Amino acid sequence: MCETVGPYRILQECGRGSYGVVYLAQNTYTGQKFALKILNGKVEKRELEGLIRCRECRHGNLIQIHHIDRLPDGRLYYTMDAADDRGAADAYLPDTLAARGRMRAAELLPILRALLDGVAALHKRKLIHRDIKPENILFVNNTPVLGDIGLAAPSGDASLVGTPSFLPPEVLSGARKPDERSDLYALGRVAYCVLTGNPPHKYPQLPEDLTKEAAPVLAFCRAASAGDATPDSCRAALTAPPRSKSLRCLIGLPLLGILAAALVFALFSGRGRRELMPPPEPEKKVPAPAQVRPSPVQKQEIPVPPTGAGIDAALKQIQTELEQRMRSLDAGVAASQTRMRSEMRMLTPEAYQTAVAELEKRYPVSPELLRRAGNRFEAVRREHFRKLVGLSPFTADGAAARARLTEKLKRLEAKDALYRLGCQDDALKNFSCSSGTMRRGGDLSRFEELFRKRHETAEQLSHTAPRR
Repeated sequence: MCETVGPYRILQECGRGSYGVVYLAQNTYTGQKFALKILNGKVEKRELEGLIRCRECRHGNLIQIHHIDRLPDGRLYYTMDAADDRGAADAYLPDTLAARGRMRAAELLPILRALLDGVAALHKRKLIHRDIKPENILFVNNTPVLGDIGLAAPSGDASLVGTPSFLPPEVLSGARKPDERSDLYALGRVAYCVLTGNPPHKYPQLPEDLTKEAAPVLAFCRAASAGDATPDSCRAALTAPPRSKSLRCLIGLPLLGILAAALVFALFSGRGRRELMPPPEPEKKVPAPAQVRPSPVQKQEIPVPPTGAGIDAALKQIQTELEQRMRSLDAGVAASQTRMRSEMRMLTPEAYQTAVAELEKRYPVSPELLRRAGNRFEAVRREHFRKLVGLSPFTADGAAARARLTEKLKRLEAKDALYRLGCQDDALKNFSCSSGTMRRGGDLSRFEELFRKRHETAEQLSHTAPRR
């Protein structure tokens, strides 16, 4: 990696991902430090479009994009706010929510409120983030912001990208496309992970050391998981006072009722709580009946056994019921995965590579012709995006200019077969990357169609276009 990128001096590599590398960089003129990301070209077009959409979306809880440009070799890079430094003087360590680890509810609540404001600002622009997770939540000047905003896309027209553990099951299964509710679902899972220290797939299990102060965060998790979740409903869950002293009604699931019962029993049987239970009567072998107190929300409160033996028996019964429910949940997850594989007709990597090799033989294209088409495509696209960067999509003049540029590209593709071949080859590469990752057998028909169209355009050019 070169020591300078444009006007920026590279100080340190911060992390690598599927789409590029992030560095800590310093502007050689101003001395200000930024996070600089260099894309590897896999989804460059998609990320550039996301950056253009979000560049004008200014909010204190969203990462700000400052500069977009290209390296001499054509790779795209951009700069954004750098996270606060949690490391030593000679080693930069970005301050992220993941790096801070588990938090108490009192610490987490203001962070969730701030992130909700950032999510709501995106949603007002009809945009969704699509990859909210603890690693993508940064602290800039000790303020929580949503980072890695390059995957932002228009709501209702967004493809399936992101981290599977933070995506709603109905989105993963293909039942609906990602939308605003997906961002809220992910933020709810983030809150659960940070509060409990558990991974997202453990939801809704709760640790035994959770206290009543966690009630608003658990209510937020439940509101964010609802099918009709909105920023307002999630914000109301954070601010509404709990209606019960028990955590049971905050999640609203039978499994959580069992877990809350275990927590209540543990509290009454733990250290310093023995004095709350009446002493056992030695002359009686059978424990006295438990006291049942009505609850304003539940018709029946969880009974508290008066003896240690009764507590042990109750906890054992709860453990048995919990194990049965976990087995049932595991079976449901396994059945869902089997159904998804069946619907998607999953292929092995070997079968996928064999199918691609057969298509390449059936629809061959001259490498020289592809090279010329690729050069033409890159030159046109580079000029197109250079003009787009200076336009605002949120003004009438900017939107009209963007529409004219897009229409110009369509006319060029219609009359310039060499550029059209470059477009088709680019689409095939992007589709190959996506399909190769997902191993989706159902996409092979679409894959073959792209090969065929590219072959037909190449045949047309081989007979009509002069060699250069």
